[in-house]
Amino acid sequence: MNNNQDNYNGSEFDNTAYSNNYMSNNGDPNSYSAVYNDGIKEGGQFFNSTNNQMPNPNPNDLGFSNQDSLQTDLNSYSNDSNSLNGNLNNDLNNNANNNYSSEFFGIENPNNTMNYQTPSKPNNKFDIKTFFTEIINDKNKLVFIAIVIIAILAVGIGTYIILKVTRSAGSRNVDITLNNLEVYVGDTLPGRSSFATVKGMNIENCKFDLSKINTTRAGTYEFTVTCGSVSKTGNVKVLDNHQLENSLVDVIKVKNQKLTVDEFLKSPSPNYTYKFTDKDAVQQDLRNVGEYEVSITATNTENKSFEIKGKLYVVNYEIKGYLTCSNKAQTVPNSSATYVVSNRFGISYNKDQNSNIYSGLGFEIYTFTFSDQVEYSSYVKTYNTSGSVVVNNVTSDNITFDDVNRQISITSKLNNIDLYNKYGENIFNKYSTLRTYYTKTLNNDCTYSKVS
Repeated sequence: MNNNQDNYNGSEFDNTAYSNNYMSNNGDPNSYSAVYNDGIKEGGQFFNSTNNQMPNPNPNDLGFSNQDSLQTDLNSYSNDSNSLNGNLNNDLNNNANNNYSSEFFGIENPNNTMNYQTPSKPNNKFDIKTFFTEIINDKNKLVFIAIVIIAILAVGIGTYIILKVTRSAGSRNVDITLNNLEVYVGDTLPGRSSFATVKGMNIENCKFDLSKINTTRAGTYEFTVTCGSVSKTGNVKVLDNHQLENSLVDVIKVKNQKLTVDEFLKSPSPNYTYKFTDKDAVQQDLRNVGEYEVSITATNTENKSFEIKGKLYVVNYEIKGYLTCSNKAQTVPNSSATYVVSNRFGISYNKDQNSNIYSGLGFEIYTFTFSDQVEYSSYVKTYNTSGSVVVNNVTSDNITFDDVNRQISITSKLNNIDLYNKYGENIFNKYSTLRTYYTKTLNNDCTYSKVS
């Protein structure tokens, strides 16, 4: 028997072949037949190395008559198998130590040599550490990845810079000019161009935030215009319908002159059209000297109409200018306001006297100036609600507001009879006499302005 315990030579029983057959068939003697020196006649495969235990077969089951001889052979077989087991264990240990999990090993027989391979399972688990180690060790891959990263960063940074420069350049060229806009309660808000004028950008590409404007109630509301990165905030006034009359001016006409409705409109709303409510009545007023109230119908874009009143003064001589004389400012008790009283005299040229005279048409104007915004706003609110206001016991149907200077002006027609009784009628016959009396006697400041 050789050192590898491959098989017996000659006519002796092949213990190795027998053992392999016996082991692979779980020790079943019926699956085996006699084994001769010419090799394995029939039987199973080599034994499985995972077991490494040789069986001890029963001689009676194998059908041998010579029990002693068989026993001798089996003892020899047992010794050989133990030696074989030792060699196999050494081989397996050597394979394991050398990390050859799939190393080949085999047992030869006289006619053939068969090899066995212990299969290994594929390792499909992703190891990120190994992945990056391979990339780092592979210079070509490392250079390629670096180029890709640099290219992505370059494109991103370039795009950002281009967009920023474009927006910045566009913003520098955009100019927004806000318009002073007034509408009335119930009006529909006008188009964008009514709120602002935009240069350097199409106004249709700008954003208009009008969400804070309430056209159902009088007040001042904020709006915002944004064009690119340029933004401006302005205010729009929603006026009460009473304030439509505030947009009118008094008109002075010489008897029998022509009159148009536009002459009453100081600051007409673009959302309204105006006409005389009774045109025939106006023509009748123009035939006689006197003071008249003229009805004007204002109709908005929603076809909603309001009636407002204008003042018409008909005189004998055309008024060339106005002499305005004002006293010194006085304080209003329990108020932040001061006030000035002014008399405004219409001056005409009298051909018969060949001199400028008081035309007989004059106005008394109370101008209240408030230092407290809250107090001023309270009067504005009262007027917007009721259409009237009383300041320091003074009121009129002709009231104007100056929000910038926080001023309220209350105007009424001078009563010539009261003037004549108070100062004497003679001082009003000539312009020079009138001005001298007010500046010297009443200590007023007087100015003259021509009618344009």
